Amino acid sequence: MSTDVRALLFAPVLGGGGAEARVVRLANELPKQGVETLLAVARGGGAYEERLRTGASPVTCQNLTRSSTLSLPLSFPKLVATIDRHEPDVVAALQGHVGAVLVAAARRARRRPRVVLGVPVNFSQRLAATGGWLERRLVDAERWAYRAADHVIAISKGVAEDLAQALPSVREKLSIVYNGVFDDTLTALAAQPLPLERPRERLIVACGRLVPQKDYPTLLRALSLVKTRPSPVLWILGEGPERDAIVRLAHELRIRERVVLLGFQKNPFPFMACADVFVTSSRYEGFSNAMVEAMACGTRVVATDCPSGPAEILDWGKFGALVPVGDAPALARAVDDVLRSEHGDESRARLRERAAMFSSAASARGYARIFRTVGGWQKHQSQGE
Repeated sequence: MSTDVRALLFAPVLGGGGAEARVVRLANELPKQGVETLLAVARGGGAYEERLRTGASPVTCQNLTRSSTLSLPLSFPKLVATIDRHEPDVVAALQGHVGAVLVAAARRARRRPRVVLGVPVNFSQRLAATGGWLERRLVDAERWAYRAADHVIAISKGVAEDLAQALPSVREKLSIVYNGVFDDTLTALAAQPLPLERPRERLIVACGRLVPQKDYPTLLRALSLVKTRPSPVLWILGEGPERDAIVRLAHELRIRERVVLLGFQKNPFPFMACADVFVTSSRYEGFSNAMVEAMACGTRVVATDCPSGPAEILDWGKFGALVPVGDAPALARAVDDVLRSEHGDESRARLRERAAMFSSAASARGYARIFRTVGGWQKHQSQGE
């Protein structure tokens, strides 16, 4: 396929979470939409790099620096050099904290590309974050980057409206493109064997970083209240600073033997596919890739009705249960309801059909359209048209 716009995607590292997986999916799909796609990472060696496809329009991964702590600031000179060497029409970052580095690098380039930034979570939550000096400076940098970008893409309607209220000047250059989660590799990955034996009891699976945002304490309290017998087992996929606190709470609630912390799983889909129910208890989300992934595996979902993604994904309760944020009894009741109900082939097919609406191809089409609109203008300007 011929290309009419060149885009460079920039990410910190290709591994560790849903945002990084989304970068890989987008990089793989954009060439199919006629976008010549380059990919620069601040730190190489991420677990998802092996998912990058090669072919007629290969994705080029530029490993700019191996430093973990200082990867983003240290990547700046080589990022500028990469932009100068490849002269993309558009540069894009899908994670908020990366945007400031990319905007600054684009401004230093000899031929300045247009900048498109993604908004992965409600920005009001970032503004409300109570952290130290460094975290406040990072939020200030994100605010500056969104204002300075040529275009901004929110991953859900809720995230878009939240950003427009927090930064009114961004509204006129704001679009919505849902995350691309479902693709032709997911089904094959889900069919791979589990690396451990599935318990005989009913199985609940949760997936996400072990951080306060995910509110695992509410999930554990809900598990202690679930009435289904034999008592179900909870598998949690993910790593993070809250691990020890989760273990302590499981002991306090006397459910430690039913809570299994499995750490980060490069391929979470077999775990999702074998679950009786997938649960997310987040306080806030931007979209929740993991929910769509679970639905693509044919697994039923229970989620907190947090801002902003879950309700949109579940069509306000038509494709899964929504419960109030932080309400452990309500979460327990919803889990019990799911575990008591039938779940046959027709139900699984319905969930997969819904998940397919959030496909990587559909997301790439949205990004390609915006890249052409924004980058095409840049190309014409550089040619004096």
